[in-house]
Amino acid sequence: MKKIYIWLIFTVLIGLLPIIARVITVNMFTLKDVVSISPVDIIVFGIVLHVSILNELNNLQKDNEWRLIAIGISTAFIIGYVLLLSAAIASESKNLSINLELLFTSAIALACISFIKCLVILLHYRKIELGYLK
Repeated sequence: MKKIYIWLIFTVLIGLLPIIARVITVNMFTLKDVVSISPVDIIVFGIVLHVSILNELNNLQKDNEWRLIAIGISTAFIIGYVLLLSAAIASESKNLSINLELLFTSAIALACISFIKCLVILLHYRKIELGYLK
C-alpha cells in the first residue's frame, strides 16, 4: 500500500500543480480575464498520470500479457490527450471556432476516467508484485 500512497502523493499532486498554481494565481491577483481552470491544465494532469503508470509497468517483470494490455491502454489514453491538447491549442486561433465547454468537459471526463484506471492498474500491479496474482 505504501507504493500507492507514494503514487497518490507525488504523481497526483505533481500532476495537479498546474491547476493549483492557476487557481491560486487567479484568486490571489483577482484576474478577471483569466479562467480558473484551463482544459490544458487538466490534459497535462492526465498525461502525467499515464506516463507515471507506463514507468511503473516497465518495472513489472511478471504477467507480461496483462502488462502489455495495460501499456496499450495507457498509450491510447495519451493519444487521446494529445488530440485534446491539439484542440486546445487550435482554440487559441481567432479563425477557428471550437466549443471550449465541450473541450473542458471532455478533458475533465477523460482525467477522471484516467485517475480511476491508473489507480486500478496500480492496485493490480501491487497484487502481482506481492504474488497474489500470477
